[in-house]
Amino acid sequence: MPYAPTSIGISPRRHGRAVGFTLIELLVVISIIGILIGLALPALSVVRQRARKTACASNLRQVGVSIESFKSDHREFYPVAKYMPDPFLSSSEDPSLPVALKAYLEASDDHPNEIYQCPGDVMGAYDLAGSSYSYESGFSGRRFDDLPMVKRMGLTISDVVVMRDCDGGDFETTKGTITLAFFHDLRNLLFADGHAGNY
Repeated sequence: MPYAPTSIGISPRRHGRAVGFTLIELLVVISIIGILIGLALPALSVVRQRARKTACASNLRQVGVSIESFKSDHREFYPVAKYMPDPFLSSSEDPSLPVALKAYLEASDDHPNEIYQCPGDVMGAYDLAGSSYSYESGFSGRRFDDLPMVKRMGLTISDVVVMRDCDGGDFETTKGTITLAFFHDLRNLLFADGHAGNY
């Protein structure tokens, strides 16, 4: 007669714990994950803000290179341009900087160059006017050494701001008053020597 193994009736629960998690263990794990996410979110916000500022500074540097190219073609004169494009109101009849530099940055009237769009511009200055940045119109049609503030204060080329983020405040436009918020916690500036930074 062949050998037949017999069951001795041992339950698996007597020799080991059943596989799975208790409700308390799951709640503890979910709580720990929630705490870690809560700690990580502010850090992610800081990293995101830093990335926007870096991209913005890069945009300003590229515009600065275009301004230098324009100056080298025009006996060191800065472009003739007003501080912001239409519909921002200005007493100047000059073109905007994106128009003045169109030959130096690839763009067209139908497709303005996105180099003028700050990644932090959530209030829509770029959408409204085609530029997130304002031009210091005191430079318009002048050489650096002819600027009154340079002569009066003895400033160097690394001290003087050419462009900056269009900053907070109420602005009058042909369509009415709009309010812009600061794009960053610190404003991005382009200096006359071509460097850009947060200040």
